[in-house]
Amino acid sequence: MKDGRFRPSPDGTVVYLDAGAALDDCLRRVEAAGGRVVLPRTDIGDPGFIALVVDTEGNRVGLHQARPRP
Repeated sequence: MKDGRFRPSPDGTVVYLDAGAALDDCLRRVEAAGGRVVLPRTDIGDPGFIALVVDTEGNRVGLHQARPRP
């Protein structure tokens, strides 16, 4: 939500969004949408994979993809 009281920042809390099984697809679309990838797809062990992006307003956003279960 855009509001004059809020200031975009890459230094605050990181909210992780569920990328489902499409983390790589999401990351491919970031720069075309005006953002940038600051941490590419990273294996974090059993929980799966994460990546960090900065949106067009300067906010850092996390993306998560769960590791598939057998």
